[in-house]
Order: sequence, then C-alpha cells, then structure tokens
Amino acid sequence: MSLSTPKEAPSVFGHGVYDLTNKFAPFLDQHLVLPLLEFLENKGCYAHEDMLKAQLNLLKHTKLIDRRIDIQAELNQLNGGGEAASAALEAEKEQIGQEMDDLRELAEPVLVLIGEQESTNPSDAHQHQKMSQLIQEQNFTEQHLRDKMGFTQESLDAFSKLSRFMYDVGQYDTAQKYLEHHAMMVENPAGGGGPGAAREVPKVFGVMWGKVAAELLQNTQYGQAKEDIMKLKDFIDGQLFLKPLEVLQQRAWLLHWCLFLLFFHPESYDSMIEIFYSQKYVEAMQTCCPWLIRYLSAAFVLHHQGQRRNNLKELVRLLRQEKYAYRDPLTEFVECIHVTYNFEDAQKKLVECLKVMEDDFFLQYSKTEFLEHARMMIFETYCRLHETIDIAMLSDKLSMTQEDSEKWIVDLIRNAEFDAKIDSKENHVIMSKQFPSIYQEIINKTKDLGAKSHGLATNIDRYRKGESLNVRNNGKGGGGNRY
Repeated sequence: MSLSTPKEAPSVFGHGVYDLTNKFAPFLDQHLVLPLLEFLENKGCYAHEDMLKAQLNLLKHTKLIDRRIDIQAELNQLNGGGEAASAALEAEKEQIGQEMDDLRELAEPVLVLIGEQESTNPSDAHQHQKMSQLIQEQNFTEQHLRDKMGFTQESLDAFSKLSRFMYDVGQYDTAQKYLEHHAMMVENPAGGGGPGAAREVPKVFGVMWGKVAAELLQNTQYGQAKEDIMKLKDFIDGQLFLKPLEVLQQRAWLLHWCLFLLFFHPESYDSMIEIFYSQKYVEAMQTCCPWLIRYLSAAFVLHHQGQRRNNLKELVRLLRQEKYAYRDPLTEFVECIHVTYNFEDAQKKLVECLKVMEDDFFLQYSKTEFLEHARMMIFETYCRLHETIDIAMLSDKLSMTQEDSEKWIVDLIRNAEFDAKIDSKENHVIMSKQFPSIYQEIINKTKDLGAKSHGLATNIDRYRKGESLNVRNNGKGGGGNRY
C-alpha cells in the first residue's frame, strides 16, 4: 500500500525522530495503519491539522465514509470552506450504501446458505441446514455450488466482492465471517491438486490476508488471528507459485502483522517470537525491515530469563550486523548490556528508551514492565561478569535503601537461578562460576535442522518439476535460496 502523507511527516514535524509509522505503512493494510495514525494524533506527536490530513489521505483508499466526513468537517472548521468536498462525500456515502444493497441482493443465495440472511424465497428457507453436510463432505466449493446446486457465477462473485466490501466499510466482525466461508469455497476446489487448484491458490492467499486483518482490527479475536497467521506462514513457506522476491516481501509483511500479537496478546508470544527468530524471517528482516530489531530488543527485555538466554546469541548477532542500517535507544540499550558491557551508558539509554516507548503504538503499554525488567537485566549481567559486588554501590545505583536492595537482590538471585550468596559481614554479593549446559548447547545447534531439511526437500521438488532455483544465472550475480 502507499501512504504519502505519513512518509512526509519527519520533514514536516520536529518531533517523532524515532517514529516508525512511515516505515510501517508499506507493510500494513490501510485499515491497520489507521490505528497508528490515531495514536500519534492522541499523543500530540505531530500537528493536529497535519494528522487529520494524513488520516483523510489514508481513508481515500477505503470505504470508511463516515470517518472521512467527520475529518473533512473538522478540517473545514479549521481552514474554512470545504463545502464542496463535504457534499461530494455525502454523495459518495449514498453510493456506497446503494452498492452494499446491490451486492447483498446478488449474493443472497450464498448468504442464505451460510445462515447470514433470511431467504426471501420460500423454496430456499432450509438451505442453511445443508452447510454442515457440505463442509463435512468437502463440497463447499464454488464449483460444487455452481454445478451441483444451481448457484449462478454472478451470486458467487457477488459474495466474494461483498466479503471484501464489508471489510472496506469497517464491519470487521461480519467481514471475518464472510471471509472464513469464502476461504473454504476457494481453498479446496474440485480437482484436488490439478491445474484448477493451482489457479485458485492466489485467491485463497488474498482471502487469508484479509481474514487476519479483520481479526486483528477487532481487538478481541487475537486467538483466532494467531491460528490464521501460523497457517499463513506455512502457506508462504510451502507454496511454489511465488517468486523468491515475492516470498521475501510476503515474509516482511507477515513480520509487521505479527507485532499486534507479539505485544497485545501474551498467549501468542512464543509462536510469534519463533517466527521472528527463524532463519528465513531473520533474512527478510535484515533485507527489507531492519527497524523491527527495535521490537526484538523490547521483547528480549520484557520476557523471562529462559527465553532471553535462548535468543540472546541471535539478537546480539543482529545488533552487530545491522547497527549501521538501524539503531535507536532500545537497540543501543541491549547493545550496551550484552555487547559492549557499558553499564553507565545503559543507564542513560534506559531513560531514552522510556521516551521512545511512550510514543510507540506497540510499546506504549509496556513502559513500567520494561523498566523493571531492564533493571533486572542490568543486575543479572553485572553479576555474571563480577565475582564480588558491593551491595551499597548497587543500592545507590538503584535508588533503594540497603535493606530493600538486599531483599530485591535475594529475589533476583533466586528467580535467575544464580549460584550466589550474600556476605552480610562484608556487605557483598559473592557469585560462583557458571558454565553453560551441554544439553542446551546441543539444542541450540540443532534447532534449525527441521527448517533446513524442509528447504532442501522443497528445492529437490522444484528440480523434479523442472523449475529454476535462481541461484546462479550464467555466472552473473543473483539472489535465490540459501541452502
């Protein structure tokens, strides 16, 4: 998608040096960008009038006509005039309403079948009762409905358009239901794996993206969105109809969409972070969107020690390799702790991190938790680097009384599974030497074998079908798969 106004924001406004909305826009659907713009407007990051213009420019690509009318009216109050634009929007509203009625009328047979509308034809009154049987027998396909049940192609096409239309007008719950049925209709066309199936794959692909967007925008369907994102990932990784560049772009899109679940749905954290750290998606991040390292850094700090240790090596590698392509206070904070071990700079960066998070749509609710976990991470790393630590010095740095800091340190040692003890007489924390687990080392070394084996099998399958891997082109440079 294209969003010209937000891309101009950094040059227009003095605030928002670390705002990533302009970078996110090409990787998100217009409807998903809108909450980001509204957040920036509410935070006062940019001038109010400029934010209204940015939203209006974005809404031109949607059918959210009521919001366009409200924003245009507010701009009219600020600048005067604009009556012609408002009148044109009112006319467009009537046109959109009429278009919805027409689509519903044409798609009525399908809507009755799926139980979303009462039939005006008495002979179709019990059509919706056939749905479960059709799904069970895998006959809920466009071809079966057309050839065996007498549905016209016009009604099937109208239902397809209506599914997208309901999304465009902002009725996301209804759009989700329609898209779910539409996906079933085009996912398993008669003929199985024949030529007809291959032609339908791109249609299913678009429907799956639309369904995920509708679920994310409802804010209550994150669990279903997680399942569909995992299906979408498998679809992207397993299909052969996409070219290598298209696969790279689709993975970059998916990473941006995963942010909604990574920070707003704790139950999805493990699945989402696994996507971010898988080899193919790391490559997509480095190639297309290195700014996502900010969110890997934030997630690394926010979540418990076991996950941090497993992902630390890969994150440190990314921070070192991409520091010249992208860096901000969050990436620099993690770099200070785990790359340069500069704890003084880490304290300074921590203050900047909180300012960045306050103006970040995805991190806005994590500031307090981030601060607490960042303090723990500083202490844990410091303890691993020193055998003896003065409690009075730590108390001063943590702005705590010595008694409170001692209790806090005891809890940290217990939770982090440190082999340590407190010498009350000398007022020191004494650390014992720690050695990495050989079992964990083996797990870390072999965790990507499944993905590599899958990639090898995919390439073999392509060779058997006579397809090019695009690794080399007559000795000239080229991209391609890395296996």
